[in-house]
Amino acid sequence: MAKKRVIQVPVDDELFDEIQGMSKTLNASQAQVMREAFVTYRRLVKERELDRQYLEGHGKKPEDTSFGEAQLGVLGEVLHKEKW
Repeated sequence: MAKKRVIQVPVDDELFDEIQGMSKTLNASQAQVMREAFVTYRRLVKERELDRQYLEGHGKKPEDTSFGEAQLGVLGEVLHKEKW
């Protein structure tokens, strides 16, 4: 098992009360609430970075929409013939 390290994080009274309330509601320690909050935040930061990279890449080489437009054309013909 990996060694756990302790950090101290100053928080204001309102945030402390929220952490305490969540730990009681979830029946988890305050440390567990903070760990899970960090894991969620870390995932959000990674998703934002991937979005940024996608948008940057899309700006350099936009997607070719001709394939999707062709599909829409065929779909329009097929659905038009369907009797709903």
